Amino acid sequence: MTSDELKRLVKVGENGEVEFKRGRGGVPGDFWPSYSAFANTDGGVIVLGVSEKNGVRMIEGVENAEKVRADLWNAANNPDKVSDNVLSNKRVYPLEVDGKTLVVTEVPRADRRVKPVYVGSDVFKGTYRRNGEGDYHCSREAVEAMIRDKCKETADNCLLENMTIADLDQDSVRRYRMMFSQRKPDHAWNKFTDEQFLCKIGAAKKDDGGVV
Repeated sequence: MTSDELKRLVKVGENGEVEFKRGRGGVPGDFWPSYSAFANTDGGVIVLGVSEKNGVRMIEGVENAEKVRADLWNAANNPDKVSDNVLSNKRVYPLEVDGKTLVVTEVPRADRRVKPVYVGSDVFKGTYRRNGEGDYHCSREAVEAMIRDKCKETADNCLLENMTIADLDQDSVRRYRMMFSQRKPDHAWNKFTDEQFLCKIGAAKKDDGGVV
């Protein structure tokens, strides 16, 4: 994400894939419900360093970006704080905007084998999902469905090594994308490349070298 892209997001406001939080005093407690919600839904971006008053958002930055990042990583790797760390180093970074430093965290959609991603020690009280601009507690039934689903191992979910998206049937990819765009014409993923889109829906993954 660039500084110009972030400023545009601030102007547009929060949605199903973007959440702003203040973060002046460090990683706020409500960061983790949003982390859980994005991981359990379609992924999203949490930006620390944006305040809101009377409906007006302001970029104010964080006081110590490196400490914020260190505290975030410590918490993400603490099983008493959150059940799983689904983040990667490249997706948690500082961003300079108009002389202020923000911390951006790009939360991916979690693999179903680690869902539900939950906060604290109680899976039924700490599991969230994203709906519109908000993070909402999952019902017990929804949590149980995720738990059942993580226990299923299907052939479709197995990683096929030494293959790239070029090995996929491109006509099938095109038809699926067309069907997706017809059902969700305003979805942000419609602007993605095939590679980005397939990674988002879980049909492809990047290896350590960044190759799909």
